[in-house]
Amino acid sequence: MDLKDYEAILRRCWSAETSLDSENWSPHNPAWGQCAVTAAVIQDFFGGDLMRGIVEINSGIQPVTTSHYWNRLANGQEVDLTREQFPFSARISVGEIRSRRYIFSNPHTLSRYSILRLKFENELRPNPLFFDEIYRLCFGAAQLSDCSYMQFGCVVFQEGKKQPKVMTSNRFVEPMRFICSSECIRKYIKSEQNLMIGACGHAEEWALKELREKKIHPDKCSFYVAGVKPFIHTPLLREKEGFSCLRCAVQLYMHGVKKIYIPVQDHWASQTPEEALISSLDFAIGRRQI
Repeated sequence: MDLKDYEAILRRCWSAETSLDSENWSPHNPAWGQCAVTAAVIQDFFGGDLMRGIVEINSGIQPVTTSHYWNRLANGQEVDLTREQFPFSARISVGEIRSRRYIFSNPHTLSRYSILRLKFENELRPNPLFFDEIYRLCFGAAQLSDCSYMQFGCVVFQEGKKQPKVMTSNRFVEPMRFICSSECIRKYIKSEQNLMIGACGHAEEWALKELREKKIHPDKCSFYVAGVKPFIHTPLLREKEGFSCLRCAVQLYMHGVKKIYIPVQDHWASQTPEEALISSLDFAIGRRQI
């Protein structure tokens, strides 16, 4: 597909729930409030930089200013798919580069991006998981990962509670950051057989740490874990059931976690910690392949 194809799909996916200003969003101005999340999705597929500028709208009484995002592709081309939300007379300042981490530091923006990105993905390969709220939370958490090899998000629910107690991603353990200072070491290691090596603590490990800090016992908790490919942020969905990380399986077992869920094809597949130990051991010794 080319850029026009992606634009057509994004236009079908824009809605009030992906807009920064859902109350004033309208099908008559579908680009309203969609700039940051749309630019992030375009960057997923075309790379380049996220640009941020200031828009000044002359309302006749007092100028109104707001921020605006667009893309600068690797070849220098600037692409602004949401410029139409503003009057033609609006003035936009020269853009400055902003990182994804900067944009996603706002939880509302991260949530809107996750909804838009998964709607977009559903247009390419329909899947009910992309509309599952827990999957969306895992997908969003994975966007905050430090890892350039594989990004994972983990969401933890306590028994009887509707809201998640923890949302984490795999991210740097500071004393080990130097291992991946120039390039992620995991790119050169067979993942399932050498899981101890790497600069990042796994999402499940960080989740266990947060539960301890919150004084919540893991035996009352279920862990949901989902991954995305870095840079393009395509959802990772297993073809077959089976937890594959022995490093995390051992800790989840020793902490007495209630259940572990991973996305398999179009649903969440659950395993007990004991089952996760067995399946991850098979991956670690090469008996099974992902």
